Amino acid sequence: MRLLLRGLAVTVVLALTLCLLAPWLAYEIALARLPALPARPQALATAQQQDEVWRKAGGEGPLVLEPLNPYGFVVALVTRDRVRPGEELAYWVARDHLTARRAGGSMLGWQVSNAALTIWLTRHWSREELASAAHAAVARSGQRP
Repeated sequence: MRLLLRGLAVTVVLALTLCLLAPWLAYEIALARLPALPARPQALATAQQQDEVWRKAGGEGPLVLEPLNPYGFVVALVTRDRVRPGEELAYWVARDHLTARRAGGSMLGWQVSNAALTIWLTRHWSREELASAAHAAVARSGQRP
């Protein structure tokens, strides 16, 4: 009986640990599977262009970028929180990068890759770099994202 309880306790602890690590593992694996991460923009867009793309993303006031993490991303999905404008800019840049390289594979793979890259961009690029790259992506698409 003791052995059974001990085995059950170990199983529960392992399951909880895996659940807690799953978002970070999915993020790291998705990034590792990408052929390349996007390069920072060589030239920044003008302040007016950055403001224009910020407004297209639904931003008001000064451009703000809050770094995402895999846990926050999952919570936002589950609670269906509104996408913040800085996240929208990162999504546009990630989508542009993945589409240009035809990366991601299946629909689920593409969604996970896009989510991971969106998170990575908010954590590693400045708001000016992100707005500049988003402006270029919008210009390339020839339409509103």
